[in-house]
Amino acid sequence: MTPGVWLRCRSWREWVGEEREREGDAVSEMVAAINKLADGFVKTEQKKMEMAREIEVMRMDMETKRLKMVLDQRNFWDLEGIKLKENKEKLVRNILSKMTVEQLSDLVSFHHMMAQICSSKVSRRSDRRSGLALT
Repeated sequence: MTPGVWLRCRSWREWVGEEREREGDAVSEMVAAINKLADGFVKTEQKKMEMAREIEVMRMDMETKRLKMVLDQRNFWDLEGIKLKENKEKLVRNILSKMTVEQLSDLVSFHHMMAQICSSKVSRRSDRRSGLALT
């Protein structure tokens, strides 16, 4: 309590009223400072959320570009494989078109004989694994 205020006041009630006004001013200043601080926090949080959104958008764009590159690379190799297969088929057709009937017949019988040999080897292996083979 400042002595000047007490001397100016005519009554106890007037002095209490002025004290309340001063307290009210101090409280309102404190409330204003808290509100200003809260506004600063809110703005900071909004900036953080905005930056997080932007980062997420950039991350999604980068992931989309990466996936596109992966798919482009796969498509490239798939197309290369198709081209190789087509070239191989053309080469085989070209070779077969130049062969005589006897050569083609020998080739067919060779493939048939190789298929029988491979089939018998596979069956022997499966028999050995199952324990049925005598040899």
